[in-house]
Amino acid sequence: MEVQDTNSCFNSDSIRVIKNDLPEFSLGPDQQICEGNVVQLEIDNPADSINWFNDLGEQLLDTTAILNFEVNQNQTWWAEQWNASSCVFTDTVQITHIPLPVFNAGDSILICEEAEVQLNPVGINENWTFEWSPANFLSDASSANPMANPEEDTWFFLEVQNEEGCVYTDSVFVGLDQPLILDAGQDRTICLDDITELGGAPTAVGSNFPYQYEWSPAETLNDPNVANPIANPSETTTYQLITWAGNCKADTAEVTVSVQLPPEITLTADTTIGAGDAIQLLASGGRFYQWKPERGLSDATIANPIANPTRTTTYTVEVLDSLGCLAEKEMTIFVENQLFIPNLFTPNNDGQNDFFKVYGAGIKQIEFKVFTRGGKLLYSTNSVEEAYGEGWDGKYNGNLVESGVYVWSIKGEYFDERPLSFNGQQSGLINLMR
Repeated sequence: MEVQDTNSCFNSDSIRVIKNDLPEFSLGPDQQICEGNVVQLEIDNPADSINWFNDLGEQLLDTTAILNFEVNQNQTWWAEQWNASSCVFTDTVQITHIPLPVFNAGDSILICEEAEVQLNPVGINENWTFEWSPANFLSDASSANPMANPEEDTWFFLEVQNEEGCVYTDSVFVGLDQPLILDAGQDRTICLDDITELGGAPTAVGSNFPYQYEWSPAETLNDPNVANPIANPSETTTYQLITWAGNCKADTAEVTVSVQLPPEITLTADTTIGAGDAIQLLASGGRFYQWKPERGLSDATIANPIANPTRTTTYTVEVLDSLGCLAEKEMTIFVENQLFIPNLFTPNNDGQNDFFKVYGAGIKQIEFKVFTRGGKLLYSTNSVEEAYGEGWDGKYNGNLVESGVYVWSIKGEYFDERPLSFNGQQSGLINLMR
């Protein structure tokens, strides 16, 4: 460069300019990538310093020439490269995110043996391509909705590819229901009028479908459509059970309930004895015996006890056979000396139970009294006939007494000179109810 001033003086100088090459590189063309795939960006001619930036302008920590990332959205990536001469070069690439062909292969399916079922994935597009596996149990492995007839429990996998070539896979389980195993219960014998529960514990196993039951004959069952009905047959009966689960093949089973008639009892006839006498009773027809009441018996658990009741007594004998079937029969021993005093009377002039009186036989003398619970005498008689026939009418001095509990007392003797008592007591309580 030359410079001349006004005096025509000259001077010159020079500068040298050196051109440095840019650290050029290429990230390649924009790309369309399926969701979830990993993209690798590479600077093909790396220099001294590399910086990567995302589409938000944020600088990444990675400063290598290769950047790997998973695609889950549309993104723009750019990189800058510096050389030793502080020259910089940048390039960008647009990554377009392609959604996967997401769908649901369906819920698990349970089918009967030798049955088939249509597979019905949800959320599919008719423009997609389909590939099911394993294919040997399917009507068409390339169909969206093939028929499946597996011979065992099977997971079916469906791989779908959309128009852009993105692939998504899901699976569905098809299980085979197991054969039914039925237990109608063991044959058994019951007593007449007894009940028994049919079926097993459980009655049906094997299937995962809900069970349905049908017992017959139904007339002697409380519910013929449950697993364990209660049976009350009046004669020996064979019950048939038909059971099925879902729409699968039914199975049958049987159980026989034999009915044992109650034992036939032979028993001593009604008889009369005097006070203090004894008699041997005799029952037959069973294996075990129980007499009631036990009062006045030598042994209430044998077939032929000695009876010595102090008053007329009706004995009931319960007889069990070897199966435990029960029958009962009764007989009465009439005793000459008898006494009964009720605990309730209702003097309301309705003609029923209007008087409180003594019921008995063989009474020679009597003193029959009624008191308030405070000890006030309301009624008294020394007449056997009055005590038997009329008794107390529920009045005191001609006036009605209130409903409530009163005290009675009795003294006297039978014709055999035994003292009077009722249930071993010479006093007790009487309820007056109007």
